[in-house]
Amino acid sequence: MTVRYQNLMKTYDSNEEKNKIDDLMTETFLARRQALLNSNTFTVKEMKDAYPKLFERGQFWAEVDRIAGEQNWLEGATAKMGNWMQKVAQFCVCGEGEAVDELQKILGGEVIVAAGGGPTVSPIVIQDENECVVVVQGEPVLHCASKVEALIAWCAAHSVLNVKFGKKNKNVGLFLQKMVLNIDDGVKIPKPVMQLLVHLSF
Repeated sequence: MTVRYQNLMKTYDSNEEKNKIDDLMTETFLARRQALLNSNTFTVKEMKDAYPKLFERGQFWAEVDRIAGEQNWLEGATAKMGNWMQKVAQFCVCGEGEAVDELQKILGGEVIVAAGGGPTVSPIVIQDENECVVVVQGEPVLHCASKVEALIAWCAAHSVLNVKFGKKNKNVGLFLQKMVLNIDDGVKIPKPVMQLLVHLSF
């Protein structure tokens, strides 16, 4: 490992040192993406060992910005999520906080947001009184201050870490990814998702 890559393992406090991390993460972006996309065996733990800074809140969302090719992607995604959750809540006659649960009832799948609980292989959001944690392959990926951010991070983590949606959560995941967040990875939209979209469009 070169000195340049070793610098990514350090903890920086000042703005100047933070900028160094930003520069290094940007410089290693293409190599990181190629390693992920060209390998079916690259685990989340291996990514954490190679790029620990990627799993800090600032760098996780900076990585999403790099992938999306725009700055402050999270800000726009949060607004879109709020708008769509309002539509789902009105359609399901429920509170916005229950909208994702209602989505899962309509589209099927396992619970995305769970209260407490231990590590899990499938991507999930673990929620307690203080925060939500996105867990992928049993590894904590991101600590979030809100359920909305955690749901967006849950979607984004599939792209950042090149993880496929689980079979049981594919419909909900693709609805949030494609319809809510406008992330297009070329996967065909399932019929149940299209049917729900038609209902929500009126």
